[in-house]
Amino acid sequence: MALPLAFLEEVNALARVENVNSEEEEEVVVVLVEDSRDRVLGRSASLSVDLPPPPPPPPPFRKILIANRGEIACRVLRTARAHGIPTVAIYSTADVKSAHVSLADEAVCIGPPASSESYLDIDKVCRAIEETGAEGVHPGYGFLSENARFAERVEAMEVNEGPHGGPTGAETNEEKKKEKEKEKEKEK
Repeated sequence: MALPLAFLEEVNALARVENVNSEEEEEVVVVLVEDSRDRVLGRSASLSVDLPPPPPPPPPFRKILIANRGEIACRVLRTARAHGIPTVAIYSTADVKSAHVSLADEAVCIGPPASSESYLDIDKVCRAIEETGAEGVHPGYGFLSENARFAERVEAMEVNEGPHGGPTGAETNEEKKKEKEKEKEKEK
């Protein structure tokens, strides 16, 4: 027997309603209470209530920018689309007809074909983040994914970056190289 929501609200004003969830129905157990000391006076029979399915949770971001290209970017774009998250691709002039550009909801050209003048240019990538209003950034692999300066810039912009597979804060690639050299010297 399905109970109207108004009935449940009225009962809730007089009693504490305990819910026992199942896959398709919610069993409602009404516990009658006497006063503020919450003494149980009795339990009603269990009632089955047909409830509409809960709405899906909102996506964690209204829009994410993928700071990479090629197959890595395509995988991130497909996953974001499956979760209902709008996407932004960045591309160089050489990649204008690439799959990742056509898969994205928006695309921003960030420079010439040379990676150092496009995908690795932190200022250009951050400008694309600002221009598009992206709330999240996925760095992919390589390029800026292990760049601490990029992570710091994105954090300063109050944009979420992740996953970040590389160094953060003061830990940089140079510091990692020095640490490895010290370990090699100790082994000798």
